[in-house]
Amino acid sequence: MSKPINNMNLRPPSATQDTGVIEILDPNLKQGFAQIPRPVLKAKRLSRNAKCLYALLLDYAWQQGSCFPGQQKLAEDLDVTDRTVRTDLTELRDYGLIDWKRRGLTLSNIYYILPLADNPRLDLVRESLERKDPSAQERKALTAKERKARSEEQYSEKKYSITTDDDMAAALEKFGISRNQAQAITLKYPSELILEKLDIVQYLQSTNSPLVTRNPQGFLIRAIQENYLPVKPKGYKSQADIKHEEEERRELDEQLSQAQEDRTRAIQAFKENRPPRAIPSTKLTTKTAWEKTLEILQRDMSRANFQTWIKETAMIDYQDQHVLIATPTDYAADWLQQRLAASVVNALSKVLGHQVSVEFEAVPEMTGSGHE
Repeated sequence: MSKPINNMNLRPPSATQDTGVIEILDPNLKQGFAQIPRPVLKAKRLSRNAKCLYALLLDYAWQQGSCFPGQQKLAEDLDVTDRTVRTDLTELRDYGLIDWKRRGLTLSNIYYILPLADNPRLDLVRESLERKDPSAQERKALTAKERKARSEEQYSEKKYSITTDDDMAAALEKFGISRNQAQAITLKYPSELILEKLDIVQYLQSTNSPLVTRNPQGFLIRAIQENYLPVKPKGYKSQADIKHEEEERRELDEQLSQAQEDRTRAIQAFKENRPPRAIPSTKLTTKTAWEKTLEILQRDMSRANFQTWIKETAMIDYQDQHVLIATPTDYAADWLQQRLAASVVNALSKVLGHQVSVEFEAVPEMTGSGHE
């Protein structure tokens, strides 16, 4: 072990001295350090700025399990702009290290530092999460502050909530509650309860509800103290509800997009795999004749009609000047027969050089739903 440093006589080691250790020569450095988990420190494709911000968030959170630095404060601490902090927060969220929940326009966000053990992008350094708890003897040798930090270092088992911009008491003050009352409420009641009631009362205000017209501050205090408002107001949606709806919409959009891609691929495969048939008295086949017909139709009709009804069709048979056109659905076949048959006959007759008749028929195999 290195010897304690004499603060009254600080001097660097001589050039010839090689102790094999790093000695701290500045007593200011002994006031404490910000820590960063090794899996995050060594995380691939995570910027240095994001890692530094992550360490700062942990440094604040580990003081009391939660903290209240605003984005401006974080920017001042790191000597960067607010925009840089927002960019780094987004990078940490996209990497799966933090998340947040919005609570309203006038309220701060709730930020969460997520469990590292659940992050698949940290698999290469997962062994650092599997350290055993220190023994009783080891813990006895630690200072109270070190024991607290060691206990809180089990980041893989819990989340640390971080409120940016304002702390809970400041949010209540901003709503119009006195500082003393706000501090007393935050000390006595759970944060989740306060946030829920504050969100609901703000919604009531935004809808001009008579419940909060006269004294919204008093109504909020009562709602918190008595766990009032067990039934959500009509039309109210919590941030969790809004987030859930957004996720459902996004999932539905993805499903629809995937279904459209699958349909397009199935139709293309049907066209490519179906052998073309020669058309008597011409040098054309059902495939080449229909390609030329599509060129005419695309030029002569609206883009919407062509994309919706014509593009996905295929000419699959020709017999005695009668043409059979395949469509993906019965509805498309009926619509084409009633609305666009004349346009198709004119274009196809021009390509073949003689008059023809057409018939549209639904072919389930075009969308991959037919039987083998």
